Amino acid sequence: MEQDVRAVPAAQPRAAERLLSLDAYRGLILFVLVSNGLGIPALAAYPHWRWLADQFEHAAWTGITFWDLVQPGFTFMVGVAMPFALARRKAEGASFGDLFRHVCWRALILIALSNLFSNFGEDHLQFQLINVLSQIAFGYVICFLILQVPLRWQIAMGAFASAMAAPNRSARSSILAALWW
Repeated sequence: MEQDVRAVPAAQPRAAERLLSLDAYRGLILFVLVSNGLGIPALAAYPHWRWLADQFEHAAWTGITFWDLVQPGFTFMVGVAMPFALARRKAEGASFGDLFRHVCWRALILIALSNLFSNFGEDHLQFQLINVLSQIAFGYVICFLILQVPLRWQIAMGAFASAMAAPNRSARSSILAALWW
């Protein structure tokens, strides 16, 4: 008696599921960062295109342009991606220590890159932590630590921080009273 044996393809590992909207947003932000290097600000020399060129320069303190939103947009993207990336690593068996080392390593790389870029072409090195990549690095570590706290406590800490930042005692008292009840 002969059996019908058909070749069954081996189960292939499933590709990591990605959030397409987040990838599109990441691509948009990176394109905008690169587009400044493509010479869009040079359009300021053409009167009909000046409005577009102005969007790729930082505004004075009394305004906002598209360019002013790039760094907050990038930081937002990092914050949205973190829970997905951390959940995937936890599912793969990473411990808190593994995750914390990974986050600190990435933050250290961002700080090193920020200083490399800040000092490029300078005649002396100056270590600084005030530029965008350093802000993202510190925010990354802080957000990782916040994500380790239960959601209820995250909300309470956010409300408390908002209360402390309130412009006057009355507003602060109202926020704290709402938090208490």
